[in-house]
Amino acid sequence: GRSSSSSCEDNCSKPISSEFDELSRLCHETSCTSDPMSTVFANLEPLESLPVLLFMFILSNVSKLTYDSDFGALIRIKGSYPLDGWPLVAGTATLLKQFHPSYAKSVLAYLGQYVRATLQNELRNQNVSSGGGGSSSKRIVPISLDVRHAILFASQLCSISNVPRTVLYEYIPQFLMELCSGEA
Repeated sequence: GRSSSSSCEDNCSKPISSEFDELSRLCHETSCTSDPMSTVFANLEPLESLPVLLFMFILSNVSKLTYDSDFGALIRIKGSYPLDGWPLVAGTATLLKQFHPSYAKSVLAYLGQYVRATLQNELRNQNVSSGGGGSSSKRIVPISLDVRHAILFASQLCSISNVPRTVLYEYIPQFLMELCSGEA
């Protein structure tokens, strides 16, 4: 093995400034002067299925939320549910921040696909139940709460992640975003 004197020489040969820099960085991060929403906490290996997993997790939890106009946010329906709207959004945003930006875009794309497919299915079901009134009928198709909540979640995720709303418009039409922006 190595003698204790060579180990000491290895440690003593390290520049003190690099240790000071690391200590300074850690103090800065833990002293509340940094922005945790923009901090990358770990360099992680790519996880190809993470966007799908997050999408499924979001969908399973968004149905347990409701819109509160006083807070302007999604909140849990029952106090017994373990997750509330903003912590769910913030946690999702923080997790996505640890990966390449394409992961966040994939989650938004999955949410947008869910919104469009569900609305198309609701419209088709209404046309079938009304006898196929065709395009001449001008009935308004109500947007389900799950779809509204998915839209609101996506909007809040973009807001907290500093993603421009125009990026979200690539996946969810702007008129639907405006329709659901202040109500649910």
